[in-house]
Amino acid sequence: MAGRQRLTLTALFGTLAALLTVASRAETATLARSGIQLSTVQITYGILIGLLILMLPFVSRFRIPGWGIGLAGLASFYAVWHINPVQEARLFEMPFSLWVIVVHAVGMSLLAGLFMSDTATEKWLARAVNISIAGFGLVLMGLYIASTGEFMALDMPDEPWLASMATNFALHNDLSPSFIGAPYGSPDPVLPRYYLLMGLWLKLAGTSLAAMRLFPLLVGLAGAVLFGWLLANTRLQGRDMRRFYRLEEDGFELAGLTLPRETKSNRRTGVLLGVVVLLGTSAYLRMSHNLRMDIGLGIYGVVMLFGLLHIFDEQPGRWPGFMGLALLVGLETVPSIGLVLGGAAGLVLAIRAIQQPQERLSAVVFYGLACAVSAGLYLALHFLPDVQSSLAGYHQFSAVYTAQNPIGQLRFPIDDLLNYHLRFSLILAPVELLICMGALAGLWFWGSRAERWMLVTFGLVLIVGLMLVDVSYGYWVLFAPLVAYAMARVFHHLPTVIVFILLPAFLAAPIHDLAAAATQMPNHRLLAETQAVAAQIPRGGRIVGDPLFWYTMQADWDYMGWIATEYPMQINHLSPAQSLIALRPDAAICLQLENCQQAWDSGLFSFPVEVVVNSRSYLIFLRENLENKP
Repeated sequence: MAGRQRLTLTALFGTLAALLTVASRAETATLARSGIQLSTVQITYGILIGLLILMLPFVSRFRIPGWGIGLAGLASFYAVWHINPVQEARLFEMPFSLWVIVVHAVGMSLLAGLFMSDTATEKWLARAVNISIAGFGLVLMGLYIASTGEFMALDMPDEPWLASMATNFALHNDLSPSFIGAPYGSPDPVLPRYYLLMGLWLKLAGTSLAAMRLFPLLVGLAGAVLFGWLLANTRLQGRDMRRFYRLEEDGFELAGLTLPRETKSNRRTGVLLGVVVLLGTSAYLRMSHNLRMDIGLGIYGVVMLFGLLHIFDEQPGRWPGFMGLALLVGLETVPSIGLVLGGAAGLVLAIRAIQQPQERLSAVVFYGLACAVSAGLYLALHFLPDVQSSLAGYHQFSAVYTAQNPIGQLRFPIDDLLNYHLRFSLILAPVELLICMGALAGLWFWGSRAERWMLVTFGLVLIVGLMLVDVSYGYWVLFAPLVAYAMARVFHHLPTVIVFILLPAFLAAPIHDLAAAATQMPNHRLLAETQAVAAQIPRGGRIVGDPLFWYTMQADWDYMGWIATEYPMQINHLSPAQSLIALRPDAAICLQLENCQQAWDSGLFSFPVEVVVNSRSYLIFLRENLENKP
C-alpha cells in the first residue's frame, strides 16, 4: 500500500501549498464577488489537512467501492463548472486564488480516483470512460449548435470590419469590406478569400448574425471531422507509445499503486477522444463562434500535422503535395502565421533531407513545388483581373498597416506570453494548459521519433511566430489539432481512471460557457435594443456609426464604421470633417463623447436625436433633406 501512502502525502502537501498560496494573496474582495469566502476556504483546507494526517496510518484499511471514482469525476467537473460562465467577466474578475482553488480541487479528485481505482473492475472502468467520452461529445456538439450567434460576445470592430466583405458580396456581389469604406478597391486585394466562401454561404443562408456565425462553426466542425478521419487512418511504422508504468502479473503499477490491467480504451474510443478534445480547446471553441477567419488555421493545422507525421515516419506518399497545397488555406486565413508554419515545415524537411538525400530530397522538392502552386493561386485570387489597380490598393494597405503594426521586427514576447496568452488560457479554461502541457510532454518522452520531429516543427513555429508576428489568442487554433492528437495518443495509453477524472475537468468550462450563452442569449438581447436606433433612420441610406449597429443594419443600409473616416485622412491627408464629407453619409450614429465632433464639424446634419441603447446614450445625426422617419 505504499502507493496509497504516496497519494495521501501528495494530497497533504498539495493542500498545504494551496492554503499558503491563498492565504498569502488575501484576495478577499475578488473572491467574494465570485461567491467564495476566503475564511471558509482557509477553514476547509485546515480541516482537510487534519483529516489527511489522521488518514496516513490507516490508508491500507480503507475499502471504498469502485463507483466512488464516478463521484471523483463529478467533483472534478463541478470544480471547474463553479467559475463564472461569462468569459468576458472572468477575464476581468477571476483572481489567481480562485484558479488555485479550482486546480487544487481537480488535483484532489484525480488523487481520490487513483486511490479508489484498485477496487474497480477493468470492465466497469472501460465502460465508464467510453460512456463519458461519447456523452461529453454529444453534449458539446449540441451546445456548439444551440449557442450559435450567442456564444462569444460581439467582437468589435473586427467582426464588422472583416465580415462586411462577405455580406457585401452576398448582397451586392461586391468583394470588398464595406464597413471600412472599401479603401483599397474592389475586389479587395488584401483580405483573405475565406470571406468569398462566407459570402457564397450568406447568399443561401441570409445575413443574420446566426447565419454569419454558422459559417465558422461549419468550418470548425469540418476540421474536427477531418482530424478524426485522419487520426483513425494513420498507422505509424515506428514503435508505439512506450508505457511509463510497470507491468505486473495482475495489473500494472503507477506510482506504486496497482491498477487493473487492460483498462486502456480501444482505438475507436481514442479517435473520439481526440475529436472531443479538439472541439473543447478554448481557442478552437472561440474561433468557431467568431466571424474572424482564424478558424481556417485549424484545418491547415490538421493537414500539416498528419502530413508531417507521415513524412517523418518515412511514408511521404502524396503528403508533401497535400501540405504544399494546404498552404493556400493558411494564406487565405491568416497569411502571417500560415507562412511561418509553411516555412518551418520546409526548413525541417530540408534539414532532414541532408542526412539521407536520396530518400528524402524528393519530398522536399514536391513540397516546394506545391507551395509555389499555392502562392500562384493566392496571387491570382488577389490581383486578377486588374493587376495595376490591385497592386496600387495593396501598396496603400501596406503603407497604412505597417505604420501601425510593424512586421518582421524581432520582438521578445515574454510579456505577451505571460500577461496575455497565459492569462487568457488559465482564465478561459483553468486546467486546459496544465493537461495540454502534460500531454505534449508525454508525447515527447514516450512517443515515436516521427512524433518528436513533428513536435520540433510546431515548436519552431511557436518560437518564430511569437518573435516575428503579433500573435492573437485566436492563432492558437493552429496548434489545437496538435494538442488533441497528443492527448488522444497519451491518454489512450494512460490508466483509464486518469482519463475519466481529467476529461470532465477539461470540458467543464466550454460546456458551461456554451450552455450559459444558449440560455441567456446575450447577443440577441443586446441587438434587440439597437432596433430603436434603426427605427429613426430611413432605409437604404449610407450610415456612418458605431460597430454595434452594423449587425442590425448591414442588410438594409450601406453601413460604415467610424473607422472608415480614418482611411481618407491617412491616404488623402484630409481633416476628420473633410474625411466624413468625402464618404457622403445620409446619417451618423455616435456616442456623445466619441466621433460626434466630426458630425458637428462636417455641417452635413441637422440637430441630433438622442437614443439610449445598452445603458449608453447615442446621438443620431440626419441629413437636412431626410425625413425623420423610416
